[in-house]
Amino acid sequence: MTVLLATMGHSAHFLLPLIDSLGGVERVLLLHPADDKGRRARSIAERACRSRGLPLEALAIESVGDPVAVALTVRTLLARLANERSVALAPQGQGETPQLGGPVQVHITHGLGALSSGALLACLLQGVAASYEPGEGASPARLPVLTLPYGDLFTPKQLEVLRALQRLGGAVRVKELRAALSKDRSTLAHHLGELTRLGAVELMEVPTNRREKVVRLQPNLGLLIPTIEAAPTSGPPSPPPTPVGG
Repeated sequence: MTVLLATMGHSAHFLLPLIDSLGGVERVLLLHPADDKGRRARSIAERACRSRGLPLEALAIESVGDPVAVALTVRTLLARLANERSVALAPQGQGETPQLGGPVQVHITHGLGALSSGALLACLLQGVAASYEPGEGASPARLPVLTLPYGDLFTPKQLEVLRALQRLGGAVRVKELRAALSKDRSTLAHHLGELTRLGAVELMEVPTNRREKVVRLQPNLGLLIPTIEAAPTSGPPSPPPTPVGG
């Protein structure tokens, strides 16, 4: 049993050959542009799936020009499939995993660049195997996606700090973060040092008081951790801090 999650540009020509080549597909989730051409392609895809007796869930993507927004959408769909159906995401190069529900097959078409790249970004960060169709008449290629989700690089204690920082708005003085977490100075300094090394946060000085520091969650960290939404891209309140050490 296979769930097919596919992106589509303005053409649905790939869908039936792909379904037939996979075998055992019992459900199709399709992401397509929310424009007239995308809707026409969706109608063709719906007829194709009906001819195979397959349920199709089509999702129109308004922000096809924003790969980060697309990646968040794809990541949410993957998490929903895992939760609703207890599906096992198929590891790259290891075949089907014998768990309840069967694998999810992610197929990315060349279509619109941002839609394709956003879906690829989600697969890379979540460690989900995917295939890619580079163009008309080309054979789908298996993408070299590592099966380690990047979010697993964080320890539970580091996740606790990141979640607290997100709840506080994404940028806050270190002393306020320490109070919210009820942690001592040295413990929090250790966690922030590790998170800075990983590139998850940035420590900055406050120009009016160089003894104080502001910690800011890096933008789009929500792509790595499902329980954290995308971090705000705006800086902390004035006065604007400057990065430590230039």
